[in-house]
Amino acid sequence: DYIEVDAALVGSNIAHVTMPFTTLNLSGNVFNDANGLADGIVNGTGVKGSDIDAVVTGLQPLYAQLLTGGTLVATVPVQEDGTYSFPGLDAGNYTVVINQSSTGASIAPSLPANWVNTGEYVGTGVGNDGVPANGTLSNILLSVTDIANVNFGIEQAPIADPKNDTDHINPGSVVQVIVPTLTGNDAEQGLYDGTTTLDTIVIRTLPTNGTLYYNSLPVVAGDTIKNYNPSLLSVDPNDGILTVVFTYSEIDAALVGSPAATVSIPFTAILPITLSSFNAAVNKENVSLNWIVSSESNTRHYVIERSINNVDFISLANVN
Repeated sequence: DYIEVDAALVGSNIAHVTMPFTTLNLSGNVFNDANGLADGIVNGTGVKGSDIDAVVTGLQPLYAQLLTGGTLVATVPVQEDGTYSFPGLDAGNYTVVINQSSTGASIAPSLPANWVNTGEYVGTGVGNDGVPANGTLSNILLSVTDIANVNFGIEQAPIADPKNDTDHINPGSVVQVIVPTLTGNDAEQGLYDGTTTLDTIVIRTLPTNGTLYYNSLPVVAGDTIKNYNPSLLSVDPNDGILTVVFTYSEIDAALVGSPAATVSIPFTAILPITLSSFNAAVNKENVSLNWIVSSESNTRHYVIERSINNVDFISLANVN
């Protein structure tokens, strides 16, 4: 309350001053963003905040934490539709972190096993916060209006299956052997059966005792193979009794790679011949096979076999 006083020292009636102060809200979503930032947008289906991974035994809840100046202000659970909200806030510069701590014991971003961050953005359109996905959105300036759609994208990383192949006879020389079909699965996309030519794989490490080829070209560590065709991936093992080993990852629609899986292909006895060349050519309805050997040992004849799946073979002819 106050009064005005004039030159005659006469005071006015009492006047009242009212200054309303309101608080602000900050809210957003945590999406299961199956395609990550492949479409440039942090979006998808809202996660079930109380248990984002129904397959894993036990609850896997998520929480949103609000920080300012590195100090924890509040922790709220992510709801069943993936939303979260911080009501009653003063104006300020805030950071939101998504993690698994309900008590604020940790303010570092965290997710359950095999879940990864795919992107963060304030808004619903194309964009991201300009840094690698890390479960944190910083420099959120809350001033005169509420801020909504402080959004986070997460997803489950795919899984690549390890492969332990059966024994192969080492063909020697420069003959290539087809690698077993690489498979895996993804929670969002389903089974990677390796036969649809829609999978993408990355060769992580190469064998040290052989050469890996795809479509007749040597593979380099880190090579990405899109539309993977298992009939085009082969290995030329070094001569001898050995096991060829390399690793690979499956890549999902969000361009997230699985943990590396190991492929082991054992080679046992060496063939009693050394091939210099082997060629096949189509001649109308026939296939002509021509090969040259530089050495033979205890060889009686050659057996020509045919397979339509690189697993089951039938004998066609003997060549003396």
